[in-house]
Amino acid sequence: MRTFVDSSQRWMHIDMAGLKEASAAEAYPVPGAAGYGARLLAVLVAERAMG
Repeated sequence: MRTFVDSSQRWMHIDMAGLKEASAAEAYPVPGAAGYGARLLAVLVAERAMG
């Protein structure tokens, strides 16, 4: 990824691939289509916004 981003720019890579479906509710995934990567990003942004 560093090839595409100037070295003075802060960046991070989030791999949005993850669980397609969870068979049972566990700590974070819910049964069915999980949307794990998108949910994780939403939580990260919300927590950073709240300080």
